[in-house]
Amino acid sequence: MEWQGSLHMIVLRILLWGSCFGKQLSLKDLDKKYGQCYGINIRELSIERVHRLYSEERLNPAGLVECYLARIKVLDPSLNSVLEINPDAMEEAKRLRWDDSCLPLYGIPILVKDNFATLNTMSTASGSLALLHQYPTSEATVIKLLKRAGAVILGKSNMSEFAGLLSINATRGWSTRGNQTNNVYVLSRSPGGSSSGSAVAVSANLCMVAIGTETDGSIIGPAALNGIVGMKAAVGAIPTDGIIPLAPSQDAVGILARSVEDAFTVYACLDPKELPNIASLRNRHEYFAKRWSPPPSKARVGIVSNEDYLDEIPEASQAIRKFIKRANVNLQWNISMNIKHINQDDGNHPSNSSNI
Repeated sequence: MEWQGSLHMIVLRILLWGSCFGKQLSLKDLDKKYGQCYGINIRELSIERVHRLYSEERLNPAGLVECYLARIKVLDPSLNSVLEINPDAMEEAKRLRWDDSCLPLYGIPILVKDNFATLNTMSTASGSLALLHQYPTSEATVIKLLKRAGAVILGKSNMSEFAGLLSINATRGWSTRGNQTNNVYVLSRSPGGSSSGSAVAVSANLCMVAIGTETDGSIIGPAALNGIVGMKAAVGAIPTDGIIPLAPSQDAVGILARSVEDAFTVYACLDPKELPNIASLRNRHEYFAKRWSPPPSKARVGIVSNEDYLDEIPEASQAIRKFIKRANVNLQWNISMNIKHINQDDGNHPSNSSNI
């Protein structure tokens, strides 16, 4: 009967409508669901831990790349931290030989900011649609050094377009190529910039380490806002050729990582002065003890403390004081810096909550 047919169609439409609004997994749920890699918790991995898993034959470089690609596929649509996957990443991981296992970055998947020139089918566009499908004829020295140390280039990370050159008030982490990068902890808040995607990807465990650049706060800002380690090298310490510049006299390469040890491991692989010692990096504890660990009494720590900044959070101020006291370092407290208005919001975009 005609009315029965109409009722059937109504019921079918209701069922279809309901399926469209079924329960979707949250970012936290997806993180947990895709947190295992061949029975190993892929979250919070360190370079040392991965190399131990490799040596125990519980994991291999191709398997680790596969797991990170799976996480990127399901998690990054909410984060917009990765612009492009290296189509050769899996093959590069498979080509690594056991003879290469002595290398300090053997089989470590690394994302690089979109302003580093790479020699493959990935664009080097500094986040801009205007430079999309531009393929350099040579790759950045940093990329060569990473590969020499055994790393696998996983892909390109999102960034503030042209490193924020478009405007003084440019939104941090936004580009025409990748849209808005989102803070991993609060999606509506600023991820910082301009190395936004690199920081968010590391924080979300979409890679172990990422490479960025800094002219003025572009490494340390995103690192702070996404809860990871950011290490900005001194200007000129790491070669910047093959990198789309913002201010060549001030641009510097930086590392985003989950630990200070991992950041220094990558830094040493990128510092030309350390190339003769690159093999010894696998014994990293001894290496760092000799090269990177000054006696606490000789280390100087400066704390910026203004009434409208750190002291707004007494608990944080007290915790820092206690930590520094236990470390027995030469503390310079209350360094005077004019940082007023640095965190003012222009109110035009939810991601402008931080102007780092």
